[in-house]
Amino acid sequence: MTTNLPDADTLRALYDEDGKTVREIAALARCRPQTILAAMEAAGIARRRRGRRRTPLPDIDPETLAEIARLGGRARARAIARSLGINREKFDLLIGYRLGNRGQIETQVLALRDAEIRAAYDAGVAVNELATRYGCTRRAISRSLDRTTPTPGTKENPKRSPSL
Repeated sequence: MTTNLPDADTLRALYDEDGKTVREIAALARCRPQTILAAMEAAGIARRRRGRRRTPLPDIDPETLAEIARLGGRARARAIARSLGINREKFDLLIGYRLGNRGQIETQVLALRDAEIRAAYDAGVAVNELATRYGCTRRAISRSLDRTTPTPGTKENPKRSPSL
């Protein structure tokens, strides 16, 4: 039995533009999915990830999203993400939070805000208040402060000679 395999352009149009799966294309061509996969590989067509298709990110500028998150805090981030039709991790990516392994938030406060947090702390603002202000945990604020603590021997904090 011979099959009429689609040419490379047709395969690309069906797979990439129309969004058909390998199984759907195989059913149209009346062949096995492995045959379609071999033809796609020969044509240089990159495969998509398996599973549920991801929703596209909303077309909102990151500054606006960051301002929304800052005003509403982390508690509102989940509700805002839900109203945009995305999950909280995508929302975090949009506003600039860095994600770690398995989608967990690695650092809740941007490194760009470390100096701002240090200045507020040095001015007498409590860690709890900083955590509320930046919508993160006290531990994240403490880590931010640790990153900006001057170490002995640097230009900002030179080593002192022992006095005799």
